Amino acid sequence: MSTHDCFQKLFSYIEEMENLPGFSIERRLDVFVAHFLPGYLSEKVYKSKEVRLIAAEFPLKKPESNQFTAVDYLCFVEDGNDSRWVLVEFKTSEETLKTDHDQKQFNRYRVAQEAGMVANLTALRQIRAASDNKSSFDSLLQKISGVQAIIDQVDIVYLTPLGRKPAGFSDVPAKQSPHVFWVSMKEFGEYVQDKCGTHGQYLAKYLNHLFGHARHERVARPESSGVRFTCRFKDQSFSSRTRAQLQRSYMTHLNGAHPNLSPAEIARIVTEDLEEWFR
Repeated sequence: MSTHDCFQKLFSYIEEMENLPGFSIERRLDVFVAHFLPGYLSEKVYKSKEVRLIAAEFPLKKPESNQFTAVDYLCFVEDGNDSRWVLVEFKTSEETLKTDHDQKQFNRYRVAQEAGMVANLTALRQIRAASDNKSSFDSLLQKISGVQAIIDQVDIVYLTPLGRKPAGFSDVPAKQSPHVFWVSMKEFGEYVQDKCGTHGQYLAKYLNHLFGHARHERVARPESSGVRFTCRFKDQSFSSRTRAQLQRSYMTHLNGAHPNLSPAEIARIVTEDLEEWFR
């Protein structure tokens, strides 16, 4: 079997299994994302500064115990006095970003960002001291020690299908303007396609599939009431209308087409879709 066929079969398998219970897309794509992530961040986010992938599943201590939340990737941006650490979270579904768990996870990352890396490393050593598996933490600390561990600034990058912060996300009050970046699967996929040619096209195609699926989820909602519909109203041209006029028209359309939707559900759908159309 050729390399071409292997890649095609691999991503066909992931797409075939993606909706099965317990099947984690992130775990299957992790090795591919990790390979391209530093280059993408360097070129598209950090203006060609050197970016290194330091670790996967980086532990962030929970305040109430020595347990931890693991962020998907820890990277380091080499930029002299402006060097920084980057916490990267990889999500393959917009729906997971609507859960209380993911909002709390985002807030934990923001707390870690404001605390700074020096405090996070102190907390990491506390986790190690309470762990029965000290050797794995020693390996992680050794990798970090090879970098400029004294650098304190922390950025956050979310790689998600649509590449933007969900409207319902709460936030932790910032001491200063936070560096939080949202990257879409489409943007990342285009980078992969450009850098890896034929073999990259399979990952790029699948990332674009997740991007398209997320856009469809925004129209096929809310699942809790069993409503599944495709809003043809969205495909019309509104170039001559103001946003306020479009909002009123869209709410009127949904009220008539889907009388079982509550006013709150309609307001949520209209708000989310307008944000998407006018982004």
